[in-house]
Amino acid sequence: MTDASRAVQTGPIAAAPGFLTAVLHQMTDGIVVLDLDGACRYADEAVGAILGCRPADLLGRPPWTGLPEDFGLRLRQTCAAAADSSTPIRLVERHAQLGSWFEIRVVPHDVDIVVLFREITTERAEHDELVQQVDRLSEAERIVRFGVWEWEISSGRMRWSDELHRIYGLAPGEFGPCSRLPRMRPSGSSSRSPKRRPQR
Repeated sequence: MTDASRAVQTGPIAAAPGFLTAVLHQMTDGIVVLDLDGACRYADEAVGAILGCRPADLLGRPPWTGLPEDFGLRLRQTCAAAADSSTPIRLVERHAQLGSWFEIRVVPHDVDIVVLFREITTERAEHDELVQQVDRLSEAERIVRFGVWEWEISSGRMRWSDELHRIYGLAPGEFGPCSRLPRMRPSGSSSRSPKRRPQR
């Protein structure tokens, strides 16, 4: 066992059952345990792979000292806020040097602060693509003046797109989910019923 490995086998971590230690080592999420001064007491192999450093290099110092300035500052502020409020906090941040996005959960526990790192670069890219698709659809609706509505058959509820609201002279979100289609006409349309052709 190296000195660095012995350095993390202190306090509650040393008392952890063997199976729990094995589970922690098998997790793909990176785990760092800090004391209330921010010094790292434990770092698993996953966090080393995620942050591009050796876990042993994190021990005894705050983990944000070796991170890009903005990333490290946000992590330090989040750890401090979680410790002060005794409330878990979630942070989503981009590591500029790695070009990767991370979800970071900071969980205060007794005299420790547990920090969980999970890379979400792929999920972030998929989310951004979905947002762009929604924006493109909204722009297409605006240009050709068509709206989209969704009917949830199981509940009978309906939802309107923003452009469909505007077509009917409503503010986006004003109609909201409802159980039936309101009896109204598009804005600017005639209020008179269409005339029937006489049957021959």
